[in-house]
Amino acid sequence: MAAHIAAIDNLWSNYEIMGVSLVDIAVWRWLYANPDASVEALKAKVIEISIDVRNGIMRLFLV
Repeated sequence: MAAHIAAIDNLWSNYEIMGVSLVDIAVWRWLYANPDASVEALKAKVIEISIDVRNGIMRLFLV
């Protein structure tokens, strides 16, 4: 049982790291495509991307 819990903990840790990385990549791509974006627009986009990434990761667990 301990091995199973350790495997799930390892999987979840990787998903947390992956989520941050996916948000970073998407935000930088958006910034390069929108170099004149305002701070407000960037903040809104970061929130939107974060929600999209979170929902995408959670869909993997709910299937």
